[in-house]
Amino acid sequence: MSRLTFLSERAFAVGEDLVAAWNALCDRVPDARFHHRPAWVAAVDRYRPEARTRVHAAFEGGRLVAVVPLGRPGVPGPDAPHGVRVGPAQDPSHFTDALVVPEWRTGVFVDGLLDHVRRVEGPCDVLRFPAVPADGALLQAVGEGGPGHVRRPAGAARVVDVSHPAWARRLSSRKLRNLDRLARRAERELGSLSLRTWRGLRGMDDGFDLFTTVEGAGWKGDWRHLSALGYRPRERRFYGEVLRGLAAHGEARVDALFAGGRPLAAHLALRGGDTWYLLKIGYDEQYRRWGPGGLLLRRFLDAMASDPSVGRVHLVTAPAWADRWHMDHQDVTDLWIRAPARASAVRSTLRSAAPSRTAVAPRAARVAAGS
Repeated sequence: MSRLTFLSERAFAVGEDLVAAWNALCDRVPDARFHHRPAWVAAVDRYRPEARTRVHAAFEGGRLVAVVPLGRPGVPGPDAPHGVRVGPAQDPSHFTDALVVPEWRTGVFVDGLLDHVRRVEGPCDVLRFPAVPADGALLQAVGEGGPGHVRRPAGAARVVDVSHPAWARRLSSRKLRNLDRLARRAERELGSLSLRTWRGLRGMDDGFDLFTTVEGAGWKGDWRHLSALGYRPRERRFYGEVLRGLAAHGEARVDALFAGGRPLAAHLALRGGDTWYLLKIGYDEQYRRWGPGGLLLRRFLDAMASDPSVGRVHLVTAPAWADRWHMDHQDVTDLWIRAPARASAVRSTLRSAAPSRTAVAPRAARVAAGS
């Protein structure tokens, strides 16, 4: 392989040429995910508290081959006395992985990245990526002669492989029968069920407004929780910006389940490769006994299974209600990559840091009866 050269920019200062090459790289890498897009990284940098993301781009000759956003944590505490850079995420459940072409997922790339980060940002002993999926680029890289590293379990995400001919039979037959019963009951009592979708820039704001309205009418809008986006302006702006940014690439959608013209449930989804990732789901509490969240998900799975370009539907997290569906698991890893220098000090840091086992676990353990 030829030598890599690196370029670094603050996330808010990335120029149009690099953004265009970055988006083209996302299109070119088969397993690129939503969190690899410039629009996602820019929104994370703008709306997360510290907002200190720097984008490191790697070139082979004049060809962009990797992009690695890294954030600088706040003032280090006693359990993190050494230089640490962290893959940024707006929420602990969001993936943090590098965008790397398959042929450069090697230890040579990771070593080059470490050296570059230390030259650009000063002392750096650890690169931490709190939520790397099992097939993530960085796990492949450190497994191919990479530097010393520590892997910690960080939970699991639930996935449905809708490309499998028998995908529905791999789910809980009891759950699907119950959903069929609820669907018949809803159509008798509420009216015909239909799935409506918003995609593209022109309608995305309308779809997002409907989602926030429906979500706010559920338990997340209850005064005891107030976790709905309508009550969290910062998060609402974040998701709105992300949806608009990825809608420009056909990788964002809002789906809603209607009965007799009334919205029962809605969700937000982003695409990466052949996978749709469901980031948020909400339902109107007054329709709870018809299980609207589950009815929406079942209709969505059916629609995705009929689309040959879609391989998987990914929940990003492992919510408790998904246990009843018997979905597949995808392990997630909290990855710490250490620089060769001061290795003993870094090992001490890793030992003293609390294991991250909930990086992709939902922040509320409440079981959504509508799912």
